Amino acid sequence: MTFCECSKGRNAFTLLELFILIAVMAILTAIFLSTLALRPAHVWHPACANNLKQIGLAFKTWALDNGDRLPMGVSTNEGGSMELCAGPNAFAHFAVMSNELSTPAVLLRPQDKKRHRATNFDSDLNNSKLSYFVDLDAVPANLPLLLVGDRNLTNNSRPGNGILELRMGDQPGWTHELHKSRGHLLLADGCVQLVSNGTFRVVLASTVTNRLAMP
Repeated sequence: MTFCECSKGRNAFTLLELFILIAVMAILTAIFLSTLALRPAHVWHPACANNLKQIGLAFKTWALDNGDRLPMGVSTNEGGSMELCAGPNAFAHFAVMSNELSTPAVLLRPQDKKRHRATNFDSDLNNSKLSYFVDLDAVPANLPLLLVGDRNLTNNSRPGNGILELRMGDQPGWTHELHKSRGHLLLADGCVQLVSNGTFRVVLASTVTNRLAMP
């Protein structure tokens, strides 16, 4: 009887093959790490979005305790900030929600290096310690209406008395200061988005006018 002799397969790497494998893995790792380093900074800062989510929850909680009204629509005699909408008082609309916000730390983006965090809501909070504007015309809604956003927004004009007015047809845009021509928005429905100039204009198109209290 004749038997066929099966060829023996190799079960181990040679030393040369092992060196080649290690070299390839090192190259791939270097490429991956360099790709991460080149990604835009905003991709790696979830704290920005977390701050706005906390602010959105504070607005919602405050409204539930005040007849479904936001601070900008409630008189200062009732604990709101309505009478302060006419001037450069962006900080005041957040200050009245001190109980809901718990700490002024959420009002400053970690990457906003030109500004310093307030230590309290009473004597130390002012516009220079804010990273966010607030829409004075905002109302509680389950719709994607503008509420709060990053302060690096411009309409190619200086805010009048601390207020930037945006109307249908305007072409506002983000500066390069914080997110390189992008910015975070907190919408009235609680959604937080990082949007480009074009996307922001789409959001703006759904409203007639927006008065933004700029910090």
